[in-house]
Amino acid sequence: MLDAFRPKHFNILTRQNLEALTSLKTRFPNAEAAIGLVYDQLYRHWQFGNDRLQMRPIILAGEPGVGKTRLCREIAKVLNIDVTIRSVAGHADANIFGVSAGWSTAMPSVITKAVCSSGALNPLIMIDELDKALPSHNGSVWAELLGLLENAEARTFYERFLATNVNASHISWLFTANDLSKLPRPLLSRCLVVHVDGPSREQVPSIIRSLKADYAQELGVDERLFAMTVDDHDWLLSTWPDHRSIRVLSELLRSLIDRSQTLIASV
Repeated sequence: MLDAFRPKHFNILTRQNLEALTSLKTRFPNAEAAIGLVYDQLYRHWQFGNDRLQMRPIILAGEPGVGKTRLCREIAKVLNIDVTIRSVAGHADANIFGVSAGWSTAMPSVITKAVCSSGALNPLIMIDELDKALPSHNGSVWAELLGLLENAEARTFYERFLATNVNASHISWLFTANDLSKLPRPLLSRCLVVHVDGPSREQVPSIIRSLKADYAQELGVDERLFAMTVDDHDWLLSTWPDHRSIRVLSELLRSLIDRSQTLIASV
C-alpha cells in the first residue's frame, strides 16, 4: 500500500489543550455535555501516554441554531488543530470522498484535502447536517462513512483520486444532525451521540459575551472598543423568545455593534 501521507506529522495533545477545552463550558453553557464527551475521549488516550490527538466519531444532535457548528470550530481552535467542515445537506452521492482522476469532475477526497491542508495525519473533519444527506444505492455519503468509521477498514481506505489505498484511521470525525431518526442504525452504532440543547434564558447573557468576544477577535480588535449599553443587552435578551437561535442572536449582536460604531464614528 502506498503511504501517500508519509511526509506528514501528527497533531499532539497537551495538558494546556485539555484545560482550554474545559474552559469552553463557560462560553457554551448549553453544550457542557458535548464538551465533556470530547474531553473524556481525548483525556482517556492522554492519561495512558498516547498524546496523539484522536477520538471516536461523535454526533452533535440538536435543533438548528443552537451553535453546533460554532462549537466544532471552537473545539478545533482550543485544540490547536485545523478543522475541515463540509455540509452534506442534499448530497445524494459520495463525491466528497473523492472522484477518480479519469473523470472531468475529478477531485481528491475530503480526507486527502484535510491531511494536505493541515499538514497532519490526524486532522479533524466535521460533516455538517449529516441527517440531510439523501439516501442512495449509488455511493451515498452514509454508505461511504460506514467503512471510514471502522478503524480496521479505515486503514485501507481507497482514495479514488489517487487510485490507491491510504490509511485514514487517524482521522477524528465530528458530525452534526438535527434529526437522528433520519440516520441509518449502522451509522449511529459507529458513533457516540450527544445532544446540544438550546440555551435557557439564564444562559443567554454568557453567550452574548462569548459572541461579542468572537466578533472582536474576527475583526482583530479589543472587545472593549465595542460600545454596548445595558439597554442593548436587555434588548438582545428580549429577542430570545422570538427566535431561540444563537445564529440569529449573533447576527443581531453584530448589527447592533456595527450601528453603534457607525454612530460613534460620525460624531
